[in-house]
Amino acid sequence: MKPKKLIFEKFSLNGKKLSSDVKILHIYFVAMLGFILAGIVNIFVSNGNAIYDMLIPNMNNHYWDLITSIFHNYAGMPYEEGVIYPPGANIICLLLSKMFSLESYMDGINAMRDSQIGMLVIMWFLLFTVTLFISLICYQFQGTRAEKLCLVLTILLSAPYVREISKANLVMVSVICVYIFILFKDHESVFTRVLAFVALSAAVALKIYPVFLGILLLREKSAKKIWGCIGCGIVVFFVPFFVFGGLHGVVLMLQNIFNTTSIFNDSGLGFKIDITNTINIVGDLFHYGGNIRRVGTCFNYIFLILGFVMSLFVQEEWKAVTLLSLLTLSYPTFSGSYGILILVPALIMFLNTKPGITHENMAYILLFVLLFAPMFFGGQNILPALDGEVRINLFTLTESVAIILMEMMLIFDGLIRMICLVGKKIKMK
Repeated sequence: MKPKKLIFEKFSLNGKKLSSDVKILHIYFVAMLGFILAGIVNIFVSNGNAIYDMLIPNMNNHYWDLITSIFHNYAGMPYEEGVIYPPGANIICLLLSKMFSLESYMDGINAMRDSQIGMLVIMWFLLFTVTLFISLICYQFQGTRAEKLCLVLTILLSAPYVREISKANLVMVSVICVYIFILFKDHESVFTRVLAFVALSAAVALKIYPVFLGILLLREKSAKKIWGCIGCGIVVFFVPFFVFGGLHGVVLMLQNIFNTTSIFNDSGLGFKIDITNTINIVGDLFHYGGNIRRVGTCFNYIFLILGFVMSLFVQEEWKAVTLLSLLTLSYPTFSGSYGILILVPALIMFLNTKPGITHENMAYILLFVLLFAPMFFGGQNILPALDGEVRINLFTLTESVAIILMEMMLIFDGLIRMICLVGKKIKMK
């Protein structure tokens, strides 16, 4: 017996199929490869100026996120030096710092980065992460070899990944851990499931906000999995603090996070993609000032609460993963565009469903393309009135808007399904 269509499917985006000859996967490939080709051509034509906004070369901060974290962990007191990363990230950087001599440390951050050992450490980090990342993509994606090659190409040349390469941010390690959790949390082997829970805990110990993905376990209504994951999380997150002087580091870390957030709470910072920053851009553009900032904060909490609740009601698993992944990007007030890589597992889950060409699916794939497309068309400030330390650029603005639109679609989807379920229960009574 075929299940009845949800109300959402009758009057909203899903509607009629547009074509049976073309696949959503093909549309994604054509759109992404088109952006990649146009971007590369524009880089050559503009003598590199087209990619200026993404790399920020005038600030001399290439590979900055990794090397500064290594530098501040050299003495083993990261939180006293203002580091905002959780202890898991600091453990990695502390180990990497042992590869540097005291002389290179004394010469400063730039000297550490530009030294031969510094470039070697950065290269090893990028090679290690990209190898694991590609392996997971190929493991997950259910396509031909040619399709897998094309998918890997579009992701490695996407705007978020290019930005990640330029900064060498530890978010890549967190994304890999989240990826492992999503792939293996339902595995039949107990050992593999535990490994998945440890991976999510490690992701939280690296970047905190992947904790939102733990809500996926609530969808399964398995108390054993939920408590097992919570136990792993507590151990993996808090135990490393004792390497850095004990649990007092928790207080110092939170103070550092609040201080950093207040310093960079400027809508002119073009690399931020969180909801608050996006609404602040609109407010500053129209000179609304503090009022719009408060509205942005309210919207942030509203989206967060609705997102959590509706992730339990959306029917397809890929939609729940997508919504929760989006919340890890939109809620933090200091969210960089490279964080969009956390959506790669959700994108592939969507493509693996072999979605038909419907209005709803077309809308979703368009938004995915806007999130990943390498829009190397910079060189001009698109919003001169908001020129800050890092000016507003096309790809960051597009990503920010796409995040909000996709969250709204998924929340609406969950809301309609929740209303339908409540209606059925009322009828049954």
